[in-house]
Amino acid sequence: MPNWKINKTAEELFELPLSSEAERMQKLHGLNILGRQASPQVSDLVECTARFFRTPVGFFSVLDEDTQHLYSRFGVSLKQTPRDIAFCDHTIKARTPMIIDNAAEDERFRHNPLVTQAPSIRFYAGAPVIIDNWFAIGSLCIVDTKPRSLTPNNVRMLGHFASILSVILEHEFQLPNRLLDGMRHVRGKVD
Repeated sequence: MPNWKINKTAEELFELPLSSEAERMQKLHGLNILGRQASPQVSDLVECTARFFRTPVGFFSVLDEDTQHLYSRFGVSLKQTPRDIAFCDHTIKARTPMIIDNAAEDERFRHNPLVTQAPSIRFYAGAPVIIDNWFAIGSLCIVDTKPRSLTPNNVRMLGHFASILSVILEHEFQLPNRLLDGMRHVRGKVD
């Protein structure tokens, strides 16, 4: 198992200003994450998060211009939703985890098809997944069909899980790109 080093705590990540939407899209597309299968490490972390909070559903979603892609999911077969109904669209714009104790009573979501129809979301908690200490490419979420709440320590733990996911993603998607850039740089000096 790799020895992961987390450069910033969850609290430090959430204090940073978020990128513009155009920058976020450029970073997301540069990662080439869309259309790929989640690694076992990402899938395991999503499942561990759901099991830690004892929710039937957990997922890591990535948002492009129009769509929320459930890149890794546990307890749900849904693969994507339109972005305009995605809870996670609100989460990536926040600097802290977003907690909805009962979506049916929340003014922002009570008419949302994800609440009024299957999967009938009541409880939602999501933390932005921030890459390069700047780009909120998606969110790590837990969901239940019953209302519930989280303690402040549990909210903090969700942020920590999202921070760990950020490190895994940076390792998986950016290290190979950095190696290729380095090889191109060296090749340019040799040629």
